[in-house]
Amino acid sequence: MKRPWAKMGIFTTAIILLFIQCTPYQSAGFTGGFSETKLDENVWKVQFKGNGYTNLERASDLCLLRSAELCLINGYTHFATVESDKYVSQHQYTTSSRKTGRSTHTVSKPRTAYTIVCYEEKPEEFSYNARFLLKSLMAKYELVGYPGYITAG
Repeated sequence: MKRPWAKMGIFTTAIILLFIQCTPYQSAGFTGGFSETKLDENVWKVQFKGNGYTNLERASDLCLLRSAELCLINGYTHFATVESDKYVSQHQYTTSSRKTGRSTHTVSKPRTAYTIVCYEEKPEEFSYNARFLLKSLMAKYELVGYPGYITAG
């Protein structure tokens, strides 16, 4: 006898395993990550999209981390955020099984975006020291030594 619910259980398990960890610090992909758009010589819009296991604090911090990287990669030392947008999108899905019946689940995905202006030296108004922030956030999320990213040294 065929069991169509068994296939659904395998599919649901695969989806859960795919999203079981927080969004990694990576360029945007299926499970989230960062992206950026250059708006002017020293201005970028930086975004970070988290998955259902990422909280808003982590999404915000990793957006700042990418901002610090962009700043340093492009020869700047400091940056200021001139615009920010933080929100959580919520999606619902329903599963069913013989044992528990139908269940509706809500998945929250945090999104953070900053428009940043980079400076070659510390401006008079508030700004982030890119090197300091990079070191701090890499340590907080234990990212030191990850290949492909600039070193905090």
